[in-house]
Amino acid sequence: MQIRVTARGDPDAAPVACMFERGGDAEEVFAASVKGVAESLKRGGRINITQALLLLAARATDPPCAGEEGARREASALLTADRVMIGVPEMTRRVDIDARSRRGSIRVRLESPIGPPSR
Repeated sequence: MQIRVTARGDPDAAPVACMFERGGDAEEVFAASVKGVAESLKRGGRINITQALLLLAARATDPPCAGEEGARREASALLTADRVMIGVPEMTRRVDIDARSRRGSIRVRLESPIGPPSR
């Protein structure tokens, strides 16, 4: 499965796009990458835009919450502004996730997926 994630912030800023590969031979690397970011968050670290988009892509394509409805519900609890680096919430006002595989595609649009600080 190929996953293209595009984040858009302010209208005058260029969008940020990332490509991730998941499934088959790439699944082990994808899962290890997601696990590494999750561990960083558990230790109290802040993550950058690419890491945030990786987590959002993982949630949108995980079987229990695959699709737009599940991804929206999961994304709202996944990241808060105090868990990401400065500027990431502003750069992710709209996030489009487009995952394609032989079995079909998943398209998800998330509006402001990074919540306010939890403190």
